[in-house]
Amino acid sequence: MIIRGRNYYPHDIEATVQAAHPAVTLATGAAFAVPGPTGERLVVVQEVRQRTADAADVAGSIRAAVTREHGLALGDLVLTLPGRLQRTTSGKIRRASARQRYLGQGFDIWEDPRRDHAEP
Repeated sequence: MIIRGRNYYPHDIEATVQAAHPAVTLATGAAFAVPGPTGERLVVVQEVRQRTADAADVAGSIRAAVTREHGLALGDLVLTLPGRLQRTTSGKIRRASARQRYLGQGFDIWEDPRRDHAEP
């Protein structure tokens, strides 16, 4: 992904997200870029295993970790229930499919942690 002229690897951002909070399910997230008013912006769709977790706390931990580790602000963060991201036959997350589904607003959102559509 190229955001503000810099190259980022989705798997690096996904690893940061999945280490940010214990409610996040490992290896079940997708990071991708989407067009924004001033260029590409970062979006993360992440499955969360614990319904009892406070969505605002989970989202805050994820946003802080991505900013700290990569110097990026998330353009949007979608927390969804387990099993909502499509996988390949080998079990890997299909990022392109997640991006298409996100753009079509097709995710069941576990809880809306004040989705932030502001540019970073």
